Amino acid sequence: LPPLPTKPWGNSLVLFLSVEAAQAIIFYDTADPAHNRESAPGGGLAGSGWQYQGEYKAFLGTMISPRHFITAIHIGKGSTTFTHRTWFSGAASDRVYHINPNFNGGIGAKDLPGTDLRIFEVYGDFPGYAPLFDGSNELGKQVVMMGRGRSRGAEVLFSGATRGWRWLPADGRARWGTNTVDRIGNLGAKGPMLLTDFDDAAGSEECQPAAGDSGGGVFIRSGGVWKLAGILYAVDGNYDRNSTCGD
Repeated sequence: LPPLPTKPWGNSLVLFLSVEAAQAIIFYDTADPAHNRESAPGGGLAGSGWQYQGEYKAFLGTMISPRHFITAIHIGKGSTTFTHRTWFSGAASDRVYHINPNFNGGIGAKDLPGTDLRIFEVYGDFPGYAPLFDGSNELGKQVVMMGRGRSRGAEVLFSGATRGWRWLPADGRARWGTNTVDRIGNLGAKGPMLLTDFDDAAGSEECQPAAGDSGGGVFIRSGGVWKLAGILYAVDGNYDRNSTCGD
């Protein structure tokens, strides 16, 4: 599915990790381009996966072992590096990891069949990596999602009511927000999906991906630990014309 405009009462698709481009995080309650930008979540959301993100091309990837990161296939290859920025690590300087071109028999990456998931290997060890969510009880769970791309622009009105927002040009700045898993879907060849509605149910940090967010990590808290549960894949659907979710 191609990326479509984000909107209230819409939904996004997240690749489930047993599993076209969603491209930056749009917030329901604010158009401030600096909101949650290049700063780690705090409070009850502290440690929710931000520290495991890094930049690959113009997108994000998530560290999943001492030397491997995962991202979306559809963002393509091209870069030879993966960068752990200071705003992810809290370190004094960025750390650049070079990707091993000989990984997986010289292919340079490992694609997981039946998904849009791609794993790369780097030279050198990451300072830490994300535990993987392996449960089957995602429905209704809060998620923290990360992306890199655009922020919210002008309102789109229908019969005098706000039905969504235009996208501003991509700025390549990493952001995070929250949502809730509203449904479990399946996209056939791309595998099972977690779906999140854009309905403000999660409070002030309610977000949805936009153009540039593909490949960003989606985390669920399990047993007191935030675990990687999915990778951002796409925005689905059109602007809704009423306030009834799922119709």
